[in-house]
Formats: sequence, C-alpha cells, structure tokens
Amino acid sequence: MSYVKGDTIQLSITVDDDITDWKIRAEIYDDSGISIQLANLASGGSDAQIAISSATATKSVFLIKVPKGETTNINDTGYLEIEVDTGEDVGGSTEQLTILPKMSLSFKDEQITWTTPDE
Repeated sequence: MSYVKGDTIQLSITVDDDITDWKIRAEIYDDSGISIQLANLASGGSDAQIAISSATATKSVFLIKVPKGETTNINDTGYLEIEVDTGEDVGGSTEQLTILPKMSLSFKDEQITWTTPDE
C-alpha cells in the first residue's frame, strides 16, 4: 500500500472473530525511530484512533485512523503492526496476540499543495 506523507490515513481491518471487548493497539514505525502508536478506547486510546465499526461472532471490522501530519517525516518505507488483547483467560492471564506482524507500507511525498485559486 502507498500513502502520501502527512495525509490522514484510514485503514480498515477485518477479522473472523467477535472483537467487541478486544483491546486493540497499532503502531506505524520506520527504521529511523519514528513511531505512531494508536489504541482503541478499551486499550487506553480513543475511537478517534481505532474504532470498531462492526462486530459479529464470525466477522468484525475496525478502523485505524492516523491523523493528518503524523507521517510527515516518516521514511519512504514504514511498517504497521497490530496487537490485540482478547480478554480470554489463558493460564491465569489474558490472551495477547499480534494479528498483523510488520506489514510494509510505502510513503511518498505530497504532489499537490492545496491553495485557494484567485477569483
């Protein structure tokens, strides 16, 4: 996937599970140390960062929203990783899974600069 540096980014993720009570965290990062960390409300973030748009027993969708300007200085290649805490008890602690490990993202410089045309 390719994105324009500095633009708002929305990513839709679909999973084959009911994610109603999941804690969801995402990180977009690059090799230079830039890190954009996002979380849903259940995980200490907000619906403005990660929002569950639908959740059923067999298919759920959540949206990751990266605000405008957050990726302005990111390298041309970045990575996305998503981790969840399902809340299910596994040997005395909750199950934590990386559901998307290090997906590569391509970033390019902006080509259009918005201006108001002379009237």
